[in-house]
Amino acid sequence: MYHYTNIIFVLIAILINAIVFGYVASNTKDNQTNKSYLLFLSFIILYTIFDCIIIQEFDFIETKNIIVKIQALFWMPLSALFLNFVYFFIRKERDEIFYLLIILNYKSNNKWLVQELYSSKELEIKNI
Repeated sequence: MYHYTNIIFVLIAILINAIVFGYVASNTKDNQTNKSYLLFLSFIILYTIFDCIIIQEFDFIETKNIIVKIQALFWMPLSALFLNFVYFFIRKERDEIFYLLIILNYKSNNKWLVQELYSSKELEIKNI
């Protein structure tokens, strides 16, 4: 079904990210740049776990569909979280472009979530 070497590489990547997370977290003393990076890194770690490990454990397509929907909640805000980290890192004031991109990201995520919930309800009605 899948190769165990892929799982080993994923676990190594998660371990490296966890070590970086611990290092940055230990150096965080009311530093907004570090906090924004930790938030971004935690979403990357969760996305990696769902994408490469948890989804491989299930064989049923219905279960995998639910996991993919949960996984999407972790990768969809990554662009906004990365943008937030970059603005803190380069010490740039948040301007109209920042807020425009954050709002567009938020709206598109909400639109996807509503569509997924609506399609799930529609499938339940058809199955009854």
